[in-house]
Amino acid sequence: MGINGILPRILPSAGRENYDLRSLRDGLIITSTSSSGSSKRKRSWKRRKVRLAVDLHGWISRACHGNGAYLMDERHLSYHGRAMLKRQRAAVDNDAPIEAAAMQQQQQQQMEYVQKVIYFIMQRISYLEKECNIEILLVLDGATPPIKQCSVDERRDRRKQAVDERDAYSPVAVKQPPSTDIIALDEATTTEREAISRINASKRAGSGIDSTLRTLLHNHLLQELRANNYPFLISPYEADGQLAHLSQSHQVDGIITEDSDLICMEGVRRLLYKLGGWNGTNSANRGSTTSSSSAPDASGLLYGTLLERQDLGSSRGIDLLDFSDGMLVVMFVAAGCDYCDSLRGIGIMTARDIVERVFLNSASSRREEPVLRRVLNELYQKCHGEARAQYLPLNDEDKAEARDVYEKAFLGAVAMYRHPLVYDPVLGDVIANDVSSSSSTKTSKASPQFWRDEQILMDYEPYRKLVTDREALYQVVGSPRPLDLAHKMARGLVDRQGVDITENAAPLDDSESNNNNNVLPDTQDELLNPPATQENNSSTYNHDSQPSSQEFTVLDTSAATQPSTQEFSVAGGRGTQQSKSSKSSSALSSLSPDLLASPSPAKRHSQ
Repeated sequence: MGINGILPRILPSAGRENYDLRSLRDGLIITSTSSSGSSKRKRSWKRRKVRLAVDLHGWISRACHGNGAYLMDERHLSYHGRAMLKRQRAAVDNDAPIEAAAMQQQQQQQMEYVQKVIYFIMQRISYLEKECNIEILLVLDGATPPIKQCSVDERRDRRKQAVDERDAYSPVAVKQPPSTDIIALDEATTTEREAISRINASKRAGSGIDSTLRTLLHNHLLQELRANNYPFLISPYEADGQLAHLSQSHQVDGIITEDSDLICMEGVRRLLYKLGGWNGTNSANRGSTTSSSSAPDASGLLYGTLLERQDLGSSRGIDLLDFSDGMLVVMFVAAGCDYCDSLRGIGIMTARDIVERVFLNSASSRREEPVLRRVLNELYQKCHGEARAQYLPLNDEDKAEARDVYEKAFLGAVAMYRHPLVYDPVLGDVIANDVSSSSSTKTSKASPQFWRDEQILMDYEPYRKLVTDREALYQVVGSPRPLDLAHKMARGLVDRQGVDITENAAPLDDSESNNNNNVLPDTQDELLNPPATQENNSSTYNHDSQPSSQEFTVLDTSAATQPSTQEFSVAGGRGTQQSKSSKSSSALSSLSPDLLASPSPAKRHSQ
């Protein structure tokens, strides 16, 4: 879901609108300098494709809700169909068996729904790879972290309510049009409005609450990705932390997403929002809209709004100049996120003002009172009057329990952003930003700024106890799986309970194509070094020609920072990835020169 109201304030001024991903088709140049036995240094270059990670949850959610009408019983839309449903309801009330034809129709609807959702996703993946000549890594959500379970349950309840409205036997309540004269709606008008209301409910319901359908969709999607040789990775828990780790470790150059949570994640450098528009339009790209009468141009799927972390301070809708990742995390949690609800009356602007005042304008007072303690106290004082009465005054012991409940959720949300469990496809293990003295989990290589922010946050004793006690932190972010199980879950070989799912998904049709691509490697070496196939090379461009200085920005690195050419494939796909022994940083983090040539928002504002 992300942070409510943050993207409309940031993207119009800090983002680069109408960014065409086809400008990345020529890849980028990596140069390195190696020394031989003599004192001379030899300079070499090579070209590689741009690597983008895709937050697949956004595409899946859009496809599931957009095609929700395929799960609606069409008999609700006709007089004869409603009569049949009435007889079926009477049979159910009399404990009579449901007709086999009705069950078969429901199964056909589910299969058609699955096909529509998968087609929506595969079409975009194929178009991106074909037109942009880029390497795509698809990242999916894994298990739900414990701190997000309440939010997931609330969404499930909303979907259940929409399903009940979609499948209700009784007519859906229709609001009377505002009028001074009470005119009874005729039967045709009532029926039409009822049908529209059911269709809207079906879109809100999406895939509904049927776990069997959701499992069927998940298994068939993984099957199609393997059949088309697209690399994918299933995160241990939330995909946000997984995507941030891939960006921080320079395994990808950018992230395609619709989730604003990634803005505050450690190591995220480039985010591409509004790719192809949302619900058929692209509100962030003002210059790319088309008239409603014309058919949508397929090339519109390749336009989006690019947001770079270095340009975040140039936002005019909300002043984030000098905000570190740690400050952004505290601001996002205070404004309300998936892990912690905001206090009534606290929005993104109020949260931003509190965080700036506490972190930047009172550095000398940090020694007197920790910043997290001051942020919480100011949130209690700035919230709505009715909510304020639940927490204030601070010296009232009767209200300490309410403050403790919110503080526990607040600190847990901060820890979830700062210390997510992620899977490293090169190391083949689950890692985290570990600050505890004893832990079996490997520690990721966080930036010095991360540790400076963490030290400021850890000045507050309750937060320090939470992030340094691994057992307490596992109750918030989730527990790491055993190595073998984590490796299989990342490749989609087992589900969250560790049950084998590779054989559960039958083909969507009777044909069995690309059988060889469905065979996954069993060892880590085979996983990271898949054999080259003729299919892998059929769609690539020829990169043997010499680069043009007008097309590329040449980066110089030393021999110690020469990027690795090690191939990677999380699920039998293709791509290239930095090896764990490589120390490349800036050379692997630069995108296409077309992107670098265009002025950043910060420079445009200064001109």
